[in-house]
Amino acid sequence: MISPLLFAADFLKDLLSNLVAIWNITLLIGNFAAVLAIAIGFIMWGTNYDSHGGKKLIVGGVILLIAMIYLTHYPPEAVRLYTQGG
Repeated sequence: MISPLLFAADFLKDLLSNLVAIWNITLLIGNFAAVLAIAIGFIMWGTNYDSHGGKKLIVGGVILLIAMIYLTHYPPEAVRLYTQGG
């Protein structure tokens, strides 16, 4: 018979592992979306298809990229502790 405390500890460890994986996937998608928005913005701006919308996409992509870089360097405490092995 497994101890309830041991079961809870294993469950929380698995849960945190899954949340860290979701965090990493979210950062990957955010970085991809930022670069894609900047690239599409430059294409729209350069071809005069929608220069105003292209500029807005570039600014939005840069803001998203800055946010992703910040979140990469300063992750939530639980993610930081889990990845450091603590």
